[in-house]
Amino acid sequence: ESEISDYVNYLDELYEKEIVPNKKQFSFEVYALGFSQGAATLSRWLAYGHSAPLMTGKTKVDKAIFWCGNLAHDVDYSKSEQFKHTSIYLVFAENDQYYPPDFYKTQVELLQKHGIESKFHVFKGKHEINAKLIIEAELY
Repeated sequence: ESEISDYVNYLDELYEKEIVPNKKQFSFEVYALGFSQGAATLSRWLAYGHSAPLMTGKTKVDKAIFWCGNLAHDVDYSKSEQFKHTSIYLVFAENDQYYPPDFYKTQVELLQKHGIESKFHVFKGKHEINAKLIIEAELY
C-alpha cells in the first residue's frame, strides 16, 4: 500500500509541476496511456490521485488509455469522479501471451458494473504497442 501511495503521489507531483503550468499557458488535452502493468498504475492514479480536483470543473486527464493490461482490482471505480468524467479506452491484443482472448470482456464488465462508460478496441497482434496501432484504434 505504501508503494502505491508513493507512485500515486509522484505522478500527482509530476502532473502539478509539468502539466498544470503548461495547461495555463497553452491549450491542449492530456492523454495518459498505461501499457501492460502500467494500466493498473494509471487506474490507481486516476482513482486515488489528487491533482486537478474536479471542483475546478476539469479532470486530470481527458483520455485514459489502458493498453494490454488490467485495471487495478483493488479500486472502487464507482467512487472515482475522475473515471466518471474521463474518456476511457481499453485496448487489447487478440494474441496477447499474458491474457486469454476474451480477457477484454472482464475489464469492460468491471467498469460497467461501476457505472463507468468505456470504449474498447481489439487488434490483431501480441502484447505490444506502436504508432500504427494507436492510429488503427483511433486514439490520437
